[in-house]
Amino acid sequence: MNTDRLSTGLKERAARGAVYALLLAFCGMGFGCMRMYDEPLKIAYSCNIDPVYQIFVMDENGESVSMLTNGAASNLNPSWSADTGRIVFVSNRDGNYEIYSMDADGKDQRRLTAVSAPDYTPTWSPDGRRIAFYSMRDGNLEVYVMNADGTGPVNITNHSENDSAPSWSPDGRFIAFETRRDGNHEIYVMRADGGMPTNITNTPLPSDESRPSWSPDGERIVFSGQTVPGQRNIYSIRPDGTDRRALTGVIEDEDYPCFQGKPR
Repeated sequence: MNTDRLSTGLKERAARGAVYALLLAFCGMGFGCMRMYDEPLKIAYSCNIDPVYQIFVMDENGESVSMLTNGAASNLNPSWSADTGRIVFVSNRDGNYEIYSMDADGKDQRRLTAVSAPDYTPTWSPDGRRIAFYSMRDGNLEVYVMNADGTGPVNITNHSENDSAPSWSPDGRFIAFETRRDGNHEIYVMRADGGMPTNITNTPLPSDESRPSWSPDGERIVFSGQTVPGQRNIYSIRPDGTDRRALTGVIEDEDYPCFQGKPR
């Protein structure tokens, strides 16, 4: 094997992935996340190193690219803890998608979940003590919260319809999520323990709302909404369901919104 050629190929893929990750980190597709500290910003992202995804870290300007994971399995959906500096992610290295965490340099990789059903898109609580994610482990998609070390997972939605895409409020007291419990996809807000789930979008079919993201000041939630089949746009709304605003028009198809993190 020509190792020089392989190394060059990986660097080229990483460079292409870096450009893509700059978009993903701000567009909420779950493949990229930004670490907010006083020192230069870092972006963790996943890149397709055919035939699998691997996780990389780079500076905010796209320089100093480092690959943190390797091997024959896919590693993706990184989420960076602002408090601990660890990265949580999913990997199928043990047969199905489970949640892992690692240091910012890729060391000390730990498996946090070990169930037969896949787990998806982990996200840190603002204080770095808990992780929200969604999983099929109870037969349908549900939102769970567990401790940062993987202990104490709790199904906080516990509903017969699919619930997914959790997003923490900045104070860690609430979680916005996507659900089909009303016949179409709606955005709900609940307490972080699962209490008081409330439909804040309340739109009838054929409307469809998904992928909530909380603003850094906690005043608004952005989401993707569909009022015409096949046509998605970006909206924002207050957490109590008032003051819904359309942020994009109806000509283009927009999706996967998220707010930029608040610098510390």
